[in-house]
Amino acid sequence: MSYTAIVEGDSATPAFLNAIFTELDIETGGPHTFGGDVLIPNGSGVVIGHTAQLSTGGYTGEFQVLGTGTTDSHISLGRWSADTAEPGITFYKSRNATIGSNTAVTTGDALGQISVYGDDGTDDDTVSSAIAFQAEGTISTGQVPGVIKFKTAAAGTLTTRMTISSAGLVGIGETVNSKMVLGLTINQSANDDEILAFKSSDVAHGITDDAETDTFGAFTKSQATSGGLLVIGYKDADGAAGHALQLAGRLGEAADTTKSASGLGVVEIHAAIKSGTARAAVGADGNLAVITNNGSTQFIFDVEGTAHANDVWTDSVF
Repeated sequence: MSYTAIVEGDSATPAFLNAIFTELDIETGGPHTFGGDVLIPNGSGVVIGHTAQLSTGGYTGEFQVLGTGTTDSHISLGRWSADTAEPGITFYKSRNATIGSNTAVTTGDALGQISVYGDDGTDDDTVSSAIAFQAEGTISTGQVPGVIKFKTAAAGTLTTRMTISSAGLVGIGETVNSKMVLGLTINQSANDDEILAFKSSDVAHGITDDAETDTFGAFTKSQATSGGLLVIGYKDADGAAGHALQLAGRLGEAADTTKSASGLGVVEIHAAIKSGTARAAVGADGNLAVITNNGSTQFIFDVEGTAHANDVWTDSVF
């Protein structure tokens, strides 16, 4: 077994390969062991499985694993240790132009990205999706706040679909929410369909003009251009003839018994109208709540506490 190296500078030694390679081809079978570090200069690379470096995604990477099957195009990282530690992949970014020196990154700097490309039949530069890591906020010693962005390309250009901020704000179609620090914000742009849906393989309600048959709950806008929230529950015919939508409250103490304008309930419904940038009470004779039958109003409860019905109210016990 022999190695052929074309080198510049120091000679390769068995104990420590300390050279600047222009080309090294290892073609003999079996394992090959180097007794020290393998140093490859900037501008040169390692290719496993092919005879030359290839450009993918517009870049010619200096470490490439190229193959035609599962095993020869697969990279594995393993760790054997009697502890809770794991193997890992690390991305590192510095604003210093000298390798090994330190200059702090700034907010908005890209720290790393995992990108996926596919052959479009013409070239290898068409991106499909990516996960990007960026710095955000105040950077100081021991502190580099980060944001993660999940991106997809519907028509060849990456668009951020979901963002996780350093504070834990998860945004789908949105990156900021001044009224939220930790939580979930969804912005569906100008779309007027479901913004959130719940499904179960047990459900088959068949009301497919409204929703897919296995959807048992959905949130949508009440009005296409003005908003409002419509909460819909769907239930099929398997079981009791009811319970399509329930609102339940569970109170961990005795219920309030006050019978006045300051009374509290285990379940409460609050109504208000806009006043500048704040909210205000509904004005005189305003309707607070309405009950309909498939869109036809049957009961109205107004601000004076008066109930109105599409028929004469009657007292009847169960």
